[in-house]
Amino acid sequence: LLGLCLPENLAGSGLGLLELCSVLIEAGRYVAPVPLATHLPTAMAIAKFGDAATQGMWLEGASTGQAIVTTAVAEEREYLPTPPATRADFDGEHWLLTGVKTVVPAGTIAELFVVPAQTSDGVTAFLVHPDDPGVAVTPQKTSDGDVVARLELDRAAVPAARILGAIGSGDEVVDWLQQRLTVAACA
Repeated sequence: LLGLCLPENLAGSGLGLLELCSVLIEAGRYVAPVPLATHLPTAMAIAKFGDAATQGMWLEGASTGQAIVTTAVAEEREYLPTPPATRADFDGEHWLLTGVKTVVPAGTIAELFVVPAQTSDGVTAFLVHPDDPGVAVTPQKTSDGDVVARLELDRAAVPAARILGAIGSGDEVVDWLQQRLTVAACA
């Protein structure tokens, strides 16, 4: 199921958003503990906006369940702040991200986070690994008992190659992704 909407050349099934919604409706009937509603839209964004190296590095594992991917957009006072309060500055080798993302679904088990951050060139979507220097993931429980994560970035060093899309094109990536995350949550 975790590869349902990923391209077949990346070990996915090559299906689309409608098929995802059909599966999510059935998973919701049984409250299946599978992070489909966040994992698949995030993986779809990596397939759409990532370069071949990024796709190869993350999507094969994402389609088999070896790597869970998620999106971290919510911040302290707003679900999808525009622009995000999270900041990214380039030091010549790495992007240094500073900020806090809250209520990150599947964040405690994720191998990769899509994190929008404000740069001097506009919003950019970064691919953040939980083991990157300066990254802290803290489990949190929601009022319904679901476990989510708080993602704290303290000058988290992200390699320059881990940008989803282009520098300053993060609004497009986040908007595209947010539409699919919303549809998936509704399903």
